[in-house]
Amino acid sequence: MSIEGHIDREGVVALLGTQPDFRVLGSAGTSGETMELCLELHPPVLVLGILDGWPRDISAVQAVRLVSPKTQILVLAPHSPNRCAHLNPADPPGFDAGCSAWLARSTCLQDALSRGALGAVHRDISPTALFQAVRAVATGEHRVTSEVTRLAGNGHPLSPQELKVARLIGHGSSNKEISTSLGISELTVKKHVGSILHRLGLHDRLQLGICVARHPLAFNGD
Repeated sequence: MSIEGHIDREGVVALLGTQPDFRVLGSAGTSGETMELCLELHPPVLVLGILDGWPRDISAVQAVRLVSPKTQILVLAPHSPNRCAHLNPADPPGFDAGCSAWLARSTCLQDALSRGALGAVHRDISPTALFQAVRAVATGEHRVTSEVTRLAGNGHPLSPQELKVARLIGHGSSNKEISTSLGISELTVKKHVGSILHRLGLHDRLQLGICVARHPLAFNGD
């Protein structure tokens, strides 16, 4: 088990050290140090602390998954999960992103999960709950704080194929590129785009692209 973070790292290390079935292999204060430790030790679990320095802290999740694929990651966040300015930026005056009400506010914890973390919890979690989360992640079980949800509603308004089209639009693909990627005609792509905009209550592809960028998990399912 390795620990990375900036706030109370020593406290987390000491806390985890009280458990007879845990062994702390090391701790790191920066993402660079974390990469070095993971390359050297390949810990079964990495407890990763994230701060307001997103996306730097969150991007470490993907980096660890690359250098140590078998390391399971538990993210600790110090604030309410809604505090993610990158995914929920304020619109400029007079600009309407048009994202539908059914979409939940994407959170930094959600983004950590979408990038490969297996668990995501708050730093104010109780010691017992933290121990349980570490054990769960170590066995390959997802463990998230209750506020981390994918959607505000009970179901997804888009079909699996429409989700694929929406994701490609979010990546900036043209209808022709989407047609080639999915093996469907451009006319079919055009029909899918119209259906997506109608179902989500959006005006154009720009608004759709913004929604995909702000709510990555909402467009991840197939």
